[in-house]
Amino acid sequence: MKFILQLAAKNLMRYKRRTAITAVAIAFGLMMYVFVDSLLVGAELESMRNLRWYETASLRVYDTAYWEDRYFLPLDASIEKAQEILDLLKAEGIAATERTLFAADMILYQEDFGEDGNVSVQVTAINPDTDFEVYRFEDTLVEGRFLESGEMDGIVLGSWFAEDIGAKVGYWVTLVTRGKGGFYEAFDMEVVGIINCPNPNVNRSLVMMDIQAADLYLA
Repeated sequence: MKFILQLAAKNLMRYKRRTAITAVAIAFGLMMYVFVDSLLVGAELESMRNLRWYETASLRVYDTAYWEDRYFLPLDASIEKAQEILDLLKAEGIAATERTLFAADMILYQEDFGEDGNVSVQVTAINPDTDFEVYRFEDTLVEGRFLESGEMDGIVLGSWFAEDIGAKVGYWVTLVTRGKGGFYEAFDMEVVGIINCPNPNVNRSLVMMDIQAADLYLA
């Protein structure tokens, strides 16, 4: 063993320049590997965190009938007694909040937007009193204000979506959608706030309103 170490040392010292170049190349390669690996791991963790904090949360509970048609956001398969589930989760020390998702057409008016038009949207109805316990929107407001509990005519938009349609705080739109009983409902809403969060999908598509208003309008 001693002989092998002496032989190795002698060969390394015999070709000092080649040894130095090899050592630098190995060190640079290891450095780049650690850098790129750390970058990719960090990007993955950041993506998962943004998805959980602003879009999906850590867990979602649906009615069993909802899942098969989930892409159509069926209101007739919503959870009837959501508070019972919320109470069970709270008893276990788990922060939870109820949300309702539904598809709608957003009607834009010339008075505010410069021309009449409409765009298809997915609306997220939230409970302003508990939503921030699960989702991290507290520090994302860039204009206006957040929704107030029981607010019947206010919506909050993602910043990219607001920019795409030319929306500003104080502009009015009309949401047209089919309620739980199959009837169509139209309700006028004022843009009260605009948010900009680290999740690009949320910025690109978010339309948020109060859940009590959604329950009333959609039955």
